[in-house]
Amino acid sequence: MDALSYGYVLAVWLFFVFSSALENRETSIPLLVLSAVCVAVLLYAKTKIVVFCVIAGFLLIGVIWAMQRGRWRTLFLGIALSIVPFALAVYYLVWPRALEFVYALQLYVEKGIVVSDESFALRLEQIIAGYKSALERPILGHGLAETSDAIYRNLTSGVDYPRLIIHNDYIVHMVAFGVFGLIFLLGYFAAAFLIVHRARDAAHRRAGLALVATMPFFMATYIVFNMSPMSGLVALAMGVVLATPPEPAREQALSA
Repeated sequence: MDALSYGYVLAVWLFFVFSSALENRETSIPLLVLSAVCVAVLLYAKTKIVVFCVIAGFLLIGVIWAMQRGRWRTLFLGIALSIVPFALAVYYLVWPRALEFVYALQLYVEKGIVVSDESFALRLEQIIAGYKSALERPILGHGLAETSDAIYRNLTSGVDYPRLIIHNDYIVHMVAFGVFGLIFLLGYFAAAFLIVHRARDAAHRRAGLALVATMPFFMATYIVFNMSPMSGLVALAMGVVLATPPEPAREQALSA
C-alpha cells in the first residue's frame, strides 16, 4: 500500500478515534494520545491532501461536538493548545512538499514542463487528458475497462506515467460512464450524508459526517471507488456508523 492510501486509511479511522475521545471521559486521555501519535505518523508520510482532510475532519468533529454539548470554550482552548506544535510539525515535515507543489505548478503554468515527481503535474495532466477523453463520449463514456487507455491517448507531455492509477475519481467516472458517472457520485454523496446524519450513535455520526465531508476533496487527487483498499475502507467505515440500531429497535431487542 502506498503512502497516500495508507494515510487515508489512517485518517478515516482517526475520525472515529478522535470523535470517541470527545464522547467518553473515561477513555478520552488514551484515545487523544493515540490520535496524536497517528497524526504524527500522517505528518511524517507528507501527504498534503490527507493532512488537509484530517485538519478539516477534526475541526468539523470538534464544532459539531461543541454545538451538541455547548463546550465552545473547551474547543477553542484545544485549538489554541494544538496550533504551535502542529504548525511546527507541518513546517518541518509538510512544508517542503508544499514548496515542491508550488514549484511544479509554476513550471507547468509558465513553461508547460511536467516535473518527474509524479505528484501535482501528473494529476493536472491526467485531468486535462481525462476531460478531453470524456468529451469524446460524454453520454455513456468509454467503459471502465477502457478508461486508462482513453486518458493516456490524450496525454501530450510524453512523460512515462504509471498506467495503473488515474489520480482523480471524478475524471475516472466521467471517462468511464459519461455524465451518468458524475450523477452517480453526486447521488452517492447526498445519500451518504442523509444516512450518516440519521445515525444514532453520536460519536459515530460525527466521524461519519467528517468522512463524507472530506471524501469529495480526497477524490479530486486519488480514487476511492473501484480500488479495493479504498472501497473496502469506506464500506467498513459506513458499516461502523450504521452499526448502532435506532433507539426503539434497541429497546425492543433488549426487552425480547
